[in-house]
Amino acid sequence: MVARALPVAELVRVRTMSPGDVLLDRFELEQLAGSGGMGLVWRARDRLEGTGVAIKVLQTPNASDEARLLREARLLAELSHPGIVRYVAHGVTPSGQLVLAMEWLEGEDLFQVF
Repeated sequence: MVARALPVAELVRVRTMSPGDVLLDRFELEQLAGSGGMGLVWRARDRLEGTGVAIKVLQTPNASDEARLLREARLLAELSHPGIVRYVAHGVTPSGQLVLAMEWLEGEDLFQVF
């Protein structure tokens, strides 16, 4: 995948995702769970399986982050282990954002623990 600059209108759309939006015709966003250097993580409902999922969304795509997310998706899809989060799906939104869906795991916020 080749990185491309998003038009300003698409960047605004990226930052205005909100609960109720549906990504990849399957994942309904519920609430923003966190953010980091690469993007955002949303808690969402998988309409196909009826389960909670974590959706990682690249905020401002660049070649390095896109390659990293695709590599993460491929590796997760190949692995199955109780100590590794389960891969659900990945794809591209209409605005060109890469997304990775993984199982939602309840737990403690590590920033609060340490």
